[in-house]
Amino acid sequence: MKELTGRIIFGNGAAAQRFKICRLVMKKYGLVFPPLHFGTINIKLDMPFETPYYGIIIPYHKLDEISCMNKEYWQFIPVDLVNQRKRQGYILRTSLNIHGDRVIELLTEDIATEAEKDKTITVTLTL
Repeated sequence: MKELTGRIIFGNGAAAQRFKICRLVMKKYGLVFPPLHFGTINIKLDMPFETPYYGIIIPYHKLDEISCMNKEYWQFIPVDLVNQRKRQGYILRTSLNIHGDRVIELLTEDIATEAEKDKTITVTLTL
């Protein structure tokens, strides 16, 4: 088990819009809305997390126009726990990795009541 700890930071909402466009493709890979929430929670980690090459990988030609233009694939790494609670969730990384290894985007069920800026959050996954 690997624990990733960091603080919530605000994003720009781009993931939510792209998930809505790509939801049918994502469903084919087992990523279903709901229970998953349209959007991600951005977490600035205390320590960098290099993306392992496993999980669900969706190639760019199956996604939206932005992905095709950038040849950007999406990778979803399954998580086991969020703040010590069992939740269906994934860490989203794109092949562009625009945030770098210090920020992860967490896709999970709606935890908006727990998601306050600068709040500490821990994500646990099996590597």
